[in-house]
Amino acid sequence: MESILNRYAEKGLSSCFVISRTGDIAVARDAEGKKDQLLQMALVVFETISAIGEIKVDKMEIVGESRGLIMQLGEESLLGSLFENREGVVIEELWTLLEDIKKRPVASVGERKQELLEAAMLEKMKLIMADYLGDFTERIYNIQLKSQDIHTEELYAKDIRRLIAALTKAASMIIGPTKSRDMRNKLLALLK
Repeated sequence: MESILNRYAEKGLSSCFVISRTGDIAVARDAEGKKDQLLQMALVVFETISAIGEIKVDKMEIVGESRGLIMQLGEESLLGSLFENREGVVIEELWTLLEDIKKRPVASVGERKQELLEAAMLEKMKLIMADYLGDFTERIYNIQLKSQDIHTEELYAKDIRRLIAALTKAASMIIGPTKSRDMRNKLLALLK
């Protein structure tokens, strides 16, 4: 999938990505450093779409002064591009490139082999969280573990990424966005 995204990046679809609902991600070379932010954005998008309910959202376009984001949302994944909004960028052309990727018969981003992780990873996560959340650690951890439907007896990296995103969101309401980002970075470092 990455090779296809890289070809489209060369055609002008910068920082293109595919993210599954389960947290699997494939990105073009120029988006490698943005994986964490893209995963967090995808979690928010999927949660928002779920909260909306019966309204079908299939496309999203957010354009600011210097950057823009376009996405096509499917049932199980989203496909998009994070681009610099500079003179000469024609958003309709970017949408056309996204449509081309969507039409290609490619393997799903989530079909790669998934590595089973040890449950000890969760204990390491709780130790890091305790440095930031103190007495709130156990409660936030248990709530997010349950709400994200994480099965501790069969733990995959995609589950941990999804849990980390949810923990970061919950923690930011208690300790603020800067400290929760620091916590997230330390938690993600456990996956490397």
